Amino acid sequence: MQGETRTCIVRIDSSDAELTWMFRTTNYVPDALPALAMPFFVGLYKFTDQGRKSIKDSPNRFRQAIASADKAGIKIHYAFYVSGQYDLITISEAPTEEAAVSFGLGVVSQGNVVGETLHAYSIEQVEKMVSRI
Repeated sequence: MQGETRTCIVRIDSSDAELTWMFRTTNYVPDALPALAMPFFVGLYKFTDQGRKSIKDSPNRFRQAIASADKAGIKIHYAFYVSGQYDLITISEAPTEEAAVSFGLGVVSQGNVVGETLHAYSIEQVEKMVSRI
């Protein structure tokens, strides 16, 4: 069905670092996203051999990373364990790209994951960009 979205996600709320499961089915597709207060970023991470060997500690490390991000002024809105090419992803807001990349480098420096940080753009931001072409 066009416009139908089926999502099963694990959300880790950074305010209290509790793990919650949520299943949502909706036919609503928004025309536009709300204006973004700070730049958004997507973090894509894969476990290293070290991270796989200590997989049982991964949820605690994930919660600690979320708490560290919060202290650094970075709001992690969603944090997911995923199947496929990556093992973990985050969707976050950071005051600057430098802050987001610096945080990501700190995470990978612990040796449990390798990753990359992507700058995410809203539909409105892309519309402004392409209107200049």
